[in-house]
Amino acid sequence: MPDTLNRLLTPGQLWLIRPKPRPDELFSSWLVRLAWGNAVKLQTFCRQVLRQRTNFLIADIDRLTPIEAIEIIAEGTATSLEVARNTGLSQYEGVLWMERTKGPLAWIMSTVPYGRERRGFGQQFCRLCLATDEVPYFRRRWRLALSVACTIHRVYLEDACPSCFVPVAFHTNDFGKKLLDLHCPIVQCWSCGVDLRTFEEPSDRKAPENLLAFQGALDALIQAGRSQNLPGTHVAPHLFFEGLHIIVHMLVSNSRGARLRNMLLARSGALSLGVFGGERGQRFEGLRIGDRALILGLCATLFSPWPKAFTLACREAKVTSSYFPVYRRRPVPYWLRRELQWELFDEDYQPAAEERRAAERYLENRGIAPARNTVNRLLGVAANRKGTADRPGPRWNPRGPRKKGKNK
Repeated sequence: MPDTLNRLLTPGQLWLIRPKPRPDELFSSWLVRLAWGNAVKLQTFCRQVLRQRTNFLIADIDRLTPIEAIEIIAEGTATSLEVARNTGLSQYEGVLWMERTKGPLAWIMSTVPYGRERRGFGQQFCRLCLATDEVPYFRRRWRLALSVACTIHRVYLEDACPSCFVPVAFHTNDFGKKLLDLHCPIVQCWSCGVDLRTFEEPSDRKAPENLLAFQGALDALIQAGRSQNLPGTHVAPHLFFEGLHIIVHMLVSNSRGARLRNMLLARSGALSLGVFGGERGQRFEGLRIGDRALILGLCATLFSPWPKAFTLACREAKVTSSYFPVYRRRPVPYWLRRELQWELFDEDYQPAAEERRAAERYLENRGIAPARNTVNRLLGVAANRKGTADRPGPRWNPRGPRKKGKNK
């Protein structure tokens, strides 16, 4: 057994090369740098040093990071356990969501593992960040669907190799090699070998200012836990992100919610070309970088300023509160529910049973027979079957009475 590997396997022994995680570094990025720095192939490092199963690297190790591996790395690198844990995506719990689930997580993009390779475009990067890093590494925020632009270099992120267009999978760069590269291969494409930092294709397009400002506000909220520019953040950040996810779901939808997206695109002079493919149940986290940037750009428009821009846009697109599918099925954060209830509610008034009983008692106490039409007139609703509710003004999204029968 080589001396280096023997030292790594000695309990309580500090590793010879023990770099600390860089600011906001992703666990898999730190893991690759540790293995390469100690001259051990990644698969061997994970199996013998971290004592993980053979198929450890097949899973999304950034989302499902074993605590045993974190503890071994923390001990070997003299890193506090808290700092080591913060490299995983689970540390967004309580900020982007409240409880983790076994299925898809809101705002976390999937890399779609296929053996040791990746078929999903869930690992993004900023080429200029990698080029200017003293030690190149991948950030945690680059795994978020919310991240579409780099606020430092003011350019769009990338989610694939700019040469061969395959998904990024930097953990596979030493697979099948007998000798390790002289330089850490973390910035190389696993498929064509191009250096992601130096590729000269002119893809560094500048992101628009409104998107950069919105991206900066989201990043600040994730870091600080509150924001002066975003609604609902004075209570808890996850309440804002829950409401934002509802709006994003509407903008991605190809059902009635597409009306709002198409109106906003038309207002900006763009055409809706069906880039979302019409796939039923399409998740925002499954979109490519261009589509997500488009949706977040529309969100930036709806939040500038809130709530006036949002309510006016919905009214212009004839989108009422009933168009939001989760509005009646689950709790909605108050900062969004208030606008849905008070500004976008446009349905015929339906008196509750208690209101009808109170109206009947009122009529009986005055010697008036509580007939149905009499009660209706007293409550201010339609006095005949075919009529609609009496309202103080015309409905802004009239759809007429519901049809009955087979064609309902």
